[in-house]
Amino acid sequence: RKQVKVGLASVVVEEPFVVEGFSVKGRVHTGDKGLASAQVTLSGGERELTATTNGDGDYFIDKIESGTYTINVLADGIEFKEKKAEISPSNPVLPVMTASRYRVTGQLDFTTVSHDTNRKVRFSAAGEKDLIIDVSSEGKFSSYVPPAAYSIGVVASTTDT
Repeated sequence: RKQVKVGLASVVVEEPFVVEGFSVKGRVHTGDKGLASAQVTLSGGERELTATTNGDGDYFIDKIESGTYTINVLADGIEFKEKKAEISPSNPVLPVMTASRYRVTGQLDFTTVSHDTNRKVRFSAAGEKDLIIDVSSEGKFSSYVPPAAYSIGVVASTTDT
């Protein structure tokens, strides 16, 4: 940025401007709305640039150079698939990053039975393969699953019969 004062005569800026790249815009959402406070990283060549999404899920990165970049998003309890994008001044908009899986956590009640390492939790969704999840010795379970309507149940162990 240069400061000049224009009065009653023409002004010639003697020193050339240094171009340090261009700006790009991207968006992160959960399918129905933008995701605030997600950490976005663009990696390309030896460069790594980061930004945080605003309240609408938008982010902006300045001083980027043309090239192919890998885009990753970090957000608590949400996973995103990595994407690649070709960025240039004529194509300064990045692809929308949409959540692919969400963390589901829960707790089994062991007040009437003891913990058994063979006891699991099953997530079932229509048209999908069942997901079987291990349970900790405290009865806790956690897994990332894609968006769907799930039926969650306990897989009985041999000690339950």
